Amino acid sequence: MSLVNKKGVDVSSNNGKVSMEKIKAAGYDFIMIRCGFGENITEQDDTQWEENVRKAEAAGLPWGAYFYSYACTEASAKSELEHALRLLKGKKPTLPVAFDMEDADGYKARHGGWNRANVTRACRIFLEGMVKAGYYPMLYTGFEEIENYIEKAIWQKYDMWFAHWARSCGYKEGNLSIWQYGGETNLIDGNSIPGVGIIDKNLCYKDYPALIKNGGFNGWKSDKKTSTGLTAAQAMSGARALVGKDECPGECDIAKWYGGFNTGINEVACCCMGMLYLFYKLNALDLIPGGKVADCGSLAYNFYKAGQLHKPDEVKPGDLVIFSWSGKPTSVKPLDSLGYKCFEHVELCLKVFDDNIMSVGANNGGLECDDFQIKTRRRSDISACCRPKYADSGAEATPTVTEAVYGDKNVYSIQRWLNEKYSLDIYIDGIYGSQTKAALVKALQKELNRQYGAGLAVDGIYGPMTNSAVRNLSKGDTGALVSILQGLLICNGYPTGGHDGIFGYMTEASVLTYQEKEGLEVDGIAGKQTFEALCG
Repeated sequence: MSLVNKKGVDVSSNNGKVSMEKIKAAGYDFIMIRCGFGENITEQDDTQWEENVRKAEAAGLPWGAYFYSYACTEASAKSELEHALRLLKGKKPTLPVAFDMEDADGYKARHGGWNRANVTRACRIFLEGMVKAGYYPMLYTGFEEIENYIEKAIWQKYDMWFAHWARSCGYKEGNLSIWQYGGETNLIDGNSIPGVGIIDKNLCYKDYPALIKNGGFNGWKSDKKTSTGLTAAQAMSGARALVGKDECPGECDIAKWYGGFNTGINEVACCCMGMLYLFYKLNALDLIPGGKVADCGSLAYNFYKAGQLHKPDEVKPGDLVIFSWSGKPTSVKPLDSLGYKCFEHVELCLKVFDDNIMSVGANNGGLECDDFQIKTRRRSDISACCRPKYADSGAEATPTVTEAVYGDKNVYSIQRWLNEKYSLDIYIDGIYGSQTKAALVKALQKELNRQYGAGLAVDGIYGPMTNSAVRNLSKGDTGALVSILQGLLICNGYPTGGHDGIFGYMTEASVLTYQEKEGLEVDGIAGKQTFEALCG
């Protein structure tokens, strides 16, 4: 059974001895169980942890774990990671391992730990540590924390379990995966379960058991067969782990490792250095023919000599993709006679789509050109694909945590449509975040201006003037405004039977469902209130 749009609960020793059978009988299909809190001492294990896990598995309830943080120093944060890993040893949760970052009892504030630097550091240590240990991590937190205490680069990177006790979830980012909609206060379905008592309740948006088992996380073994050595999936995961890392601020980590920083070469060579650095960090530099040579032409030639150079239309995840921005023929022999374009930049391919690829690489210019970033690149700009001899022969890899969550083909389609129809240069990454939402608002503003002379600033901000210009859409309507409405619904997870600009029965059904979920007037008409909820 999929857990998408299924309700569940979370428990700790504070709930006493709970009946999993009564939870299940009440219609709740999963459970998040606290394993412990604070530093790695047995007195801070949750006293019901072992029993709750045993009873959840006996009742056939998918379960995940969460750990409450009291960390006020780097040392205590590392101890908390060790604590959670000790408690998880030998267990195989089918939902994520969540890091509970809040200050419910004021402990961190009283002990100097309730500040942005410490809270962000604690989150980073725990979440990155879980990834390294092979677990599927998640962040549990709320508005106060993401607005004031946790850096955006952290809270956007991982799955979000968001606490907002309201009729609808105010957190609208694309990484929302579980919504805790009630506890002592519950405006949706009551704060208790008969025979269990007051309990926190949640709504899940991801099919975690399938995702975690198929991906080989949390102690589960993937069905994917690989031989020994580095796999494409491991290379991709290693590349993602370098995003946002800067071991030597004020210096280029990559060039320092390669042999010294030189402003004259870093602008053009740091992309190659970055790929070499990646494979060095993965203890797999021997997979790069020719070894430590920071030049795209030499990289292509060495892979060619090894029989591992492929044409652009053969691109696969895990390939070192060399791009040609100018499109001019290469001067590297004999590759010039084989039709290859000049070799100007290289990145590691993460995912392949019809017209684009998602890739990760270094070389963003200046002193800090070691900054790894994830990009969306046009397939038409690919000159060649260098394929290391991975253990899985470079076959398409099991998605990493981030890809598995965010690789939504429906969102990709909407993003491509926005770029093609409205010339909005947004990344095509399958992530429905602030960038794509703003692009849909811009498209709406452009259409209202074109069709009705609304005179709106095309700024992607859904304000009072945009809201006042919105026209009602209902079953039977057609055109670009309906396409934009469908795009908003699809990106929010509501199927419309296609993105065709036709307000049919499926679009109407999704509007009705959305209106009911958001506490709006349920009439199937997409007007000011519905657009404001979707775009605001």
